[in-house]
Order: sequence, then C-alpha cells, then structure tokens
Amino acid sequence: MSDSIRVLVTGAAGQIAYSLLFSIAKGDVFGKDQPITLLLLDITPMLPVLDGVVMELQDCALPLLREIIPTDKEEVAFKDLDAAILVGSMPRREGMERKDLLKANVAIFKSQGAALEKYAKKTVKVLVVGNPANTNCLIAAKSAPSIPKENFSCLTRLDHNRARSQVAIRCGVPATNVKNMIIWGNHSSTQYPDVHHCLVNMSGSELACFDAVKDDAWLKGDFIATVQQRGAAVIKARKLSSAMSAAKAICDHMRDIWSGTPQDEFTSMGVYSSGNSYGVPADLIYSFPIKIKDKNWTIVDGLAINDFSRSKMDATAAELIEERDMAVSFLGDMLYSAKTVRHRAAIIDGATTRLCIPAKKRAMRVMQLMGHSSTPEAESTFTMERKDLAIFYSQGAALEKYAKKTSDSIRVLVTGAAGQIAYSLLFNIAKGDVFGKDQPITLLLLDITPMLPVLDGVVMELQDCALSLLRDHAGLAITPGAKCPYCKLLSEQEKCRRANVYAEIAGDEIIPTDKERVAFKDLDAAILVGSMPRREGMERKDLLKANVAIFKSQGAALEKYAKKTVKVLVVGNTNCLIAAMSAPSIPKENFSCLTRLEHNRARSRVAIRCGVPANNVKNMIIWGNHSSTQYPDVHHCLVNMSGSELACFDAVKDDAWLKGDFIATVQQRGAADTKARKLSSAMSAAKAICDHMRDIWSGTPQDEFTSMGVYSSGNSYGVPADLIYSFPIQIKDKNWTIVDGLAINDFSRSRMDATAAELIEERDMAVSFLG
Repeated sequence: MSDSIRVLVTGAAGQIAYSLLFSIAKGDVFGKDQPITLLLLDITPMLPVLDGVVMELQDCALPLLREIIPTDKEEVAFKDLDAAILVGSMPRREGMERKDLLKANVAIFKSQGAALEKYAKKTVKVLVVGNPANTNCLIAAKSAPSIPKENFSCLTRLDHNRARSQVAIRCGVPATNVKNMIIWGNHSSTQYPDVHHCLVNMSGSELACFDAVKDDAWLKGDFIATVQQRGAAVIKARKLSSAMSAAKAICDHMRDIWSGTPQDEFTSMGVYSSGNSYGVPADLIYSFPIKIKDKNWTIVDGLAINDFSRSKMDATAAELIEERDMAVSFLGDMLYSAKTVRHRAAIIDGATTRLCIPAKKRAMRVMQLMGHSSTPEAESTFTMERKDLAIFYSQGAALEKYAKKTSDSIRVLVTGAAGQIAYSLLFNIAKGDVFGKDQPITLLLLDITPMLPVLDGVVMELQDCALSLLRDHAGLAITPGAKCPYCKLLSEQEKCRRANVYAEIAGDEIIPTDKERVAFKDLDAAILVGSMPRREGMERKDLLKANVAIFKSQGAALEKYAKKTVKVLVVGNTNCLIAAMSAPSIPKENFSCLTRLEHNRARSRVAIRCGVPANNVKNMIIWGNHSSTQYPDVHHCLVNMSGSELACFDAVKDDAWLKGDFIATVQQRGAADTKARKLSSAMSAAKAICDHMRDIWSGTPQDEFTSMGVYSSGNSYGVPADLIYSFPIQIKDKNWTIVDGLAINDFSRSRMDATAAELIEERDMAVSFLG
C-alpha cells in the first residue's frame, strides 16, 4: 500500500464537509488503496464540534484513514498538503452588501492562499468550493505565487451534475448516459449550462442532446433556468443548502483530477482562463469543458459556439470581471485582519448557524420526533398525535393503483427519510455501496406529512448527484393539478400537491411519500430509521408506548404490502421485535436490528490502541441491547499486527483497559458524540447501516463474523427466547446464523445477562401496550 497523502478540508464542522469527509476517507476520491491523513480546519469555537466529527470518522472503522488532525491553526492545517478542499467561506447574511461579502472572502482566501504558499507542497491540488467560488479561487491563487495557477480550480461540477440529471430525467435514462455537458463561466445564476455538444445514450445509440430531448424551447429556456436556480430551490425545500449533492460533486471533481477523465469525455470545472480559444478574458477563474490526464487539465478546444451560447458566455464573463476587479481592489486594503476573519467567518459553508443565532431563538432544532429538523407545524402535529398515541404515518385514502416496479430494480424503503441519518445514508444506497454496484434501485422515502417539502429537497439532491443506479420510467407525463398515480386524490376536492414532484421524477426512481400503503408496497428491503426519541421529561413507559404504536403500524404495513422475502433493518431492539410480531407471515429471521455501529466503534477503539487500520481488527462481538448495557466483547477478537494475527488481549497488552475504559467508551460513545456535535451520530450510523445491509445482501467474509440484533430463539448461549438480541453472526445467501460454540467466561456471562434482563423488561412492557 502506498504512503498516506495529506488532504485538507476547511469549514470542516459544516454540513458540506460532514457529507464529504466519509467519502474521502472511504477511498471514493483518491483511490481504493490510497491511505489518507485528513486535516480538518475550522474556527476556534467549532473545535468541540470537530472533536465529534473525529469521533464519527473513527467510529466508521475505515481502513484507509491513517490519521485525523482537527485544528484551528493554518500552520498545522496547510503543512505538506497533497490536496486542499477549501469549503469554508463567508456566506451572505441578511442586510449584507455584496461588496462587504466579497471583502470578507478576499480576507479569508488571501490568508489561505498565503498559508498554501508558506506550508503546502508546491504540487498541491487546490479545489475552492466556498462561494463566490470562482473569485475566491482566483484570490487564493494570486496569494500563492509559487504554486502554479493550474493547480487551482473551483467547483462547477455540481452545476454540471444538475444539468446532466435534468437531461437524463427528461430522456428517461440514467444520468451516466448523458455526457459532455458544459458549464460555462461563474458558479452563480449567470452560469450557462450548454447542451450543444452533449450526447445522450438512448437504447445503445448516442444522440445529440437536442435530438434526444426533442424540445428545443425547453433546452433553451426552462432547462437553463432550472440549473441556474437549483441551489435556491433546494434551500427553499430543505431549509438547508445542498450538502449531499455538493459533496458528491466535490468527490467527482477531485477524483477526476487524481485519476483523469474518461477517454472521449469531458467535464466542467473552473480554471485559470489564460490562453483559451473561446475569447474568455484572461485572469479569471472561468468554467470550461475540461479533460484531465496525469493530474493535468486541458481546456477542450475547437467546439463550435453559436450566437445563443456566445451571449450567455459573455454575460457570465462580465460578472466575473466585475467580481475580480472589486476583489483585487481589496487585496491591499483589508477590512479585517486574518485573525478576525477566522473568528467572524461563521463557518464556513453557511451551515453552522448555531454560532450566530442564540440557541433559545432557533426555530429549527433537530426534530426529536424522527431525528430530523423540525418545523412549528411538525411540532404541533407531533404533540397532537402523541396525546392520542396515533400512528405517525398517515394511511390516507385507498389507493387505486401503485407505481409499477421496474423489472431490474429493487425497492428499498427508508423511513424518517427527511432526517439527518437518512440524509447521510441515502446517497450511499443510491451509489451502490449497499446492494451492489450494478443493482438498480427504486428508493421509497417515508416521513410525516409536515416533512414532505423537506423530502422534495432530498429528492432534488439525489437527482443532482447524477447517480446511474437510480432508475426512472420515461413517459409518465403529469400536468400540475392532475391525479397522482401514486396516491390519487386525498379527497374529491383536494388535488395531490405532489404532482409537480412526480412530473420532475418522471417515474418511480425516487418515491417520497407520507403514506405507508405507498411506502411498503412490494419492498425488497426496509430500513426503519424513524422512531420516537426520548424527550425531556418524558417517562420511559410513554416513550416505549409511542414507539410500540409506530412499529406495530409499520409491522402491519410490512405484513399487508411488502414481499414476504423482504429484509427489514430496524434501529432499536424492542422496536424490531414489535415490528416482527406485527408481521406474522414474514419470517422473524428477516428482521434484524442495528448493533453494527457499536461493533464498528469497538473495532475502531482497539485499532487506535494498537496503531493499525480498523480492518485489521476482526471478530469483535456486541452482545445484547443497543443501549448503554450492551457488552462489547473482545475475547474472540483478532488483531493483525505486522502480518500476524494476535488475540486482542495479546495485541493490546492492557487487560484493565479492555475490561474497563474500553467497554465504557463504546457504551457511552453516542452520548459523547452528541455532546460534542450537538447532533446525533448520523455519519457513523449511516455507515453502520450500509455495512449491516451489505452483509445481509452479499454475506460476511469467510472466517469472520459481525454483530447484529436477531431473534433469539434456539441460541446456544442461554439467551432467553423471544428477544431481539445482538449475537456474533455469519451470513450466506442472505441468511444469517449465530456463531455457536464460543467460550463464555464469568466476566462475559454477567454482562450478557445484564443486557438480556434489560431487553426482557422492555419486551414485557412493550407487549403490554400491544393490546
């Protein structure tokens, strides 16, 4: 394996970085065999949050991640860099003049450019994401004169992906069937998405985009406007910026720099404009069609430019010239010192508004109901429904027909789909990290009615990721106000408000809904993330009673609508048991609950202690409940140290730690992360869900086992029957077996019994609520 490369991400406590870091550390950007040292830069007040991000990255148990260095110091962050991804910038605030915004960002990127000049390798590749990205990139490049300007680029791949996705949806093909899209100019509303050289693969034949779409007016009108305004549309829907799709675009951009673009294809990125053949003025960072080989980019020359395109290319260039001239005027007359800017730049992708809005005034908190951001309407709905112990997901009116299932795709449901765990999870499912790289997916997204606008934003972002495995059907034409074929009419008078969303999707690639009868229909896999979390002052029995209502309803929906072969993952042992009991015709062996997060956390703790990658640690066991009584057991764990497999106790050489602090750390890790980030462990939970479902679908490696909560009947460890209890598990052909015959000493037995006792108490209380 090659030496580790040093990769910096700025604004590392923000939401874009949170969506990005996992993909970098997993090997999706710099290569599946390339070890990574991650440097995370943010302002001093956000260092506690960065501690939480570090914990989550560790808990993902990623084999390529060699070291994580969180810091607020540029001299640490920029030292010996191979790659720098500058996400952080000053976002525009209400009442802020454009010149003041630009002046603040000049200060930030002048400082970071100087840090690159002073500390980074001269071969460093720099991607600027923070807006205004083009001009920020130019300032950084000018502030690092000894680093070639060709090493700097800015992100327009998000716009490129959005444009490809819109054409793909219009043509009814996967986004990967659309190539040679061009984004010209600025990453702003003046950008020009140009399809004149774009090709669309339709049934094996490559057609010019105009011939494939067959709607010139749309391509020259609504298409351009949609791409230009897509970011604003996502923010309007989600109330947050485009983190998932931005992170995907960053990965695409940097992967192309590192590995090159495919032959006969080009991409879009903002690069230095000197010497181009398109008449774009020099000394700008301007988005061009680009090919890359051996980490060097070239502008694709010789493309024909008609008058329509020329006018739009010139308009976006004019905006960039204006920005550049204003920014350059600030370079010698800074309003803020670099130190002040670092403390005023309120991190940095505009996501962490906690810094500038007092906590008691925040209207949008993490939604306790389903683990997602709340709205006053959602809170009101929640309060009303909690009093009645009603089911959170509306059944709605009877449906006359359901979405037709594609012949080759599998139907995968995620509940609580507007929440933060689902937000971290959905991209990885759609990308093929769970069910296979060649397995098309139909995603069903279930959440409560007040969160449907947020789901619209999630759908937009998934589309904007331009993923090839998400399938759609051409030919589903729905005009605004027409009947929706998924949920028909809510009443004779009320038209389906989601008709426009389905018109955009043009099929069943992504189905957002608030109705169980839509969500659970013909499922191959169900990932039940949504549940009622414990609220301040809430009695344990009331919490359990509310969750019994939810999972009884969802179990009944599985029974009524899903395939009998459906594989169901529930986050929570007793919730899983209730769902299984409520679906009697689905084998209980098809239900499992998530303890892979604790399993990964435990492996990571041992790996850090031994100084090895997390994948050098195998056969960890989590016994019992997904709670603070869980028992992380290392007695059968093996650690690969310099090519030799050692028993964990021999590798660690600290029995007291393994029997004390190690166990307590794993048991309390979720609380520690929440305390640091002020949010739950979404990234690492999503990674654990992916690991769990991938093992179910593809099996566990030979001679290795994992941990998952499964039905306890007939086990050899004396665990009482009729529980969902976490055991050591091996999986083959989508069927799990408990690993039998492992020796259990008195130390382990007492802990296994303690967590079983808690599960028995939970089960008995839950069952009493069923009737």
